[in-house]
Amino acid sequence: MEKKVFQMEQEGKLDEGFLAEVSAQLRQVSTFCGLFHFVLMVIKTVLLVA
Repeated sequence: MEKKVFQMEQEGKLDEGFLAEVSAQLRQVSTFCGLFHFVLMVIKTVLLVA
């Protein structure tokens, strides 16, 4: 992925639209990871209480 981004940068293809799309995808992954972590903590708590 880094090579592709570097190549796009060299070719002048890193425009605002591309960067906005990457940013949106990173936010989505971050949200998913946060939700996954929350679910794991709930499961751990339930297992400790049971």
